[in-house]
Amino acid sequence: MFLLLNKFTDTATQQDNSFVASQAASLAGSIVGGLLNKQFGDVVKNIEIRQAGSQTKFSLVGRAGNFNYSIGGSTDVFQDLSRADIKIEYPLTRRFLIRLERKESISEISITNEMINEIGLKYRFDF
Repeated sequence: MFLLLNKFTDTATQQDNSFVASQAASLAGSIVGGLLNKQFGDVVKNIEIRQAGSQTKFSLVGRAGNFNYSIGGSTDVFQDLSRADIKIEYPLTRRFLIRLERKESISEISITNEMINEIGLKYRFDF
């Protein structure tokens, strides 16, 4: 706390505490991601941990063979894997990819948290 804000914990506000927690989570994610990338190569490219409101969110990004993947969500995923956000991309050609994605719905009306399943095609072109 003192190194980041020049304040001791007893004089810090709630906003200061959440800022330090966010910075600590970000640093932990980059350290763990770097270690896993060194051990496993591109299988684990990056791990991101961040504070979003009162929830801790994470994402794990990597590559397995020709498949690019991203798995993430809040820490609730560890109790219920069906709540995970998952994205998988596979290149059909060098410029044409197919994407399968499962993500949480962004709806304010929904009582239960809905999940959306998507299939997408992506074509990359250069100007």
